[in-house]
Amino acid sequence: MRSLLCLDLGTSAAKAALLALDGTTRAQASSGYKTFTAADGGVEQNPADWLRAAEDAITQLLRGADEEPVALSITGQMQDLVLLTEGEPVPAILYSDTRAASDAAEIRQILGREGRTAVEESSDDPGQDGHSGQGGQDGQRAECGGSADAVWERITGNEQDATSCAAMFRRLSRTSPDVVGRARGVVFGPAGYLVHALGLGAWCDVTTASATGLLDARTRRWSDPVARAAGLSRAMLPELTRAIGQVVGRTDESAADLLGLPVGLPVILAPGDAGATTLGIVGLDEGDEYAYLGTSGWLAAVVPETRRDHEDAGSDRPRDAISPDGPAPGISHHLALSGQDDSSAPSPSPSPSSSSTSSFAPPSSWSFAFPSSPPSPSRTLRISALLAAGAAAEWARGALLAGITAEEADDLLERREVEHGRGPTGLLALPSIHGERYPVREPDLRAAIIGMGPSTEAIDMYAAVLEGVAHALAHAAVESAAGVTGPVVGAALASPREPASPGEPASLGDTALPGEPAFAPRPLAVAGGGAGSEPWMRILADVMGRPVRVVEEADAALLGCALAAADALQLEHTIRPLADRDGGRTVEPDPSAVRRHARFRRGHRALYLAVAEVGALR
Repeated sequence: MRSLLCLDLGTSAAKAALLALDGTTRAQASSGYKTFTAADGGVEQNPADWLRAAEDAITQLLRGADEEPVALSITGQMQDLVLLTEGEPVPAILYSDTRAASDAAEIRQILGREGRTAVEESSDDPGQDGHSGQGGQDGQRAECGGSADAVWERITGNEQDATSCAAMFRRLSRTSPDVVGRARGVVFGPAGYLVHALGLGAWCDVTTASATGLLDARTRRWSDPVARAAGLSRAMLPELTRAIGQVVGRTDESAADLLGLPVGLPVILAPGDAGATTLGIVGLDEGDEYAYLGTSGWLAAVVPETRRDHEDAGSDRPRDAISPDGPAPGISHHLALSGQDDSSAPSPSPSPSSSSTSSFAPPSSWSFAFPSSPPSPSRTLRISALLAAGAAAEWARGALLAGITAEEADDLLERREVEHGRGPTGLLALPSIHGERYPVREPDLRAAIIGMGPSTEAIDMYAAVLEGVAHALAHAAVESAAGVTGPVVGAALASPREPASPGEPASLGDTALPGEPAFAPRPLAVAGGGAGSEPWMRILADVMGRPVRVVEEADAALLGCALAAADALQLEHTIRPLADRDGGRTVEPDPSAVRRHARFRRGHRALYLAVAEVGALR
């Protein structure tokens, strides 16, 4: 059985795997690298360490292998600024570096002064392929109102701050102009850096590009106004992929020295790690989604590209239906999953920053026995993140249950369920011990539990905290299904519907608030350490109103790499996302518990606002 060589250059290590076309993992290996931090907020890695670790992991992997892999597929961490220079590599600035706050503010001011012009130019720019942007100038003119401070968000479709690669580059130009002067181009993560090191030009997948603060979310091209404001020329920007997985060339003789790979191996650039992980867990078809319960938590959903996704970013709409002075609408990250869908556009050419000795040829002149990757339908990965999920549960065990273990707390929850049955505690809880990102954006928000009475016990309050996390994920699921970026305005004031008959199984669709869409009864995949708690999974199933399926996510990005490569090469295969595989654990919702939990949803959504208002009075 032929195998794909999959490589994930993550935040701390290079992980490699040989995955057969039947979905089995034949071998795995990893090799770590260091992260360098500084007191001023600097976070960097050495790109040379990425190459060393990739070579080490691949060498381990292929030692003793009975056949060569059919392709190399690469993913990795996103939103890093990596300069392409001759000689010794310049340290890469990582996604968590916060030194560029003032530079982000300057970019915001520049774009704010340009206002409507910046939005129109970005979305109507002929760009790399000579075609105007989707929607055209007239459509943009009707939609580009709003605060001058929000122009950057309107262009990119995401909130921007000091971690934007545009801001990082502007800071580096200010603090180290000699270093920037040596740069012939930039890429935005270790996957792109490795592709360039293989002599295949400078490339960036659009998922990673969405996180840089430089991509126009509507056209899925680089934004000239943002690049100008950052001091970054178009010639330095990498080529953008147009498919979920794109063949960017074949290995040449240099690959043997760099990675120990044979000549002629197809190289596929898969989506950045967020996209590859989603692909490996549930896939990237419209409607695919999963929840993650680690220290933090999130709901990741694949949604269609809609006009409202970008209209809402940075808009001046009311902050909330209850109180105009309440917390701002929650922020969901929006990551493109394929390039602009324009079949008339010419094939991409090598980036101006790639070497003149590169073996890369445009897709029209590829002589390999596999097709070029067609553009994929426009889809977006919407990630709604909670600042505390498992961290909130850990806090509650310490504060309410004398610091017992998660397993001991589960035993208490099991006993409670035997005594009271499945269903809501009757309490409302916010898990926001560190502030909140979603469903409201409020750094000063704090956790709360309300509704206690004389008979309330500590285990009831602990269960309420788990319910609070589940309700927050349910809010995200509703809004993802609606295809919008912010909270459904007024949803907190609406009343849930009852199922058609008392005995009919309920789902979020049955108990939807007015204006909310119905969900298909497909299971929700759940990954992360919190998924190991059976009682929490029952709570989540009952609050979400749908089955939940527990999956192991450890190697999801590598599996996503394999899926992207197999599809890009049009290979016959039976590789499946983790959620589609046999086995695993599925927890069904209890119809009665679903109906009773639904009655608390509007109160839970309103509690964010109430707690924020009380906190503002302190």
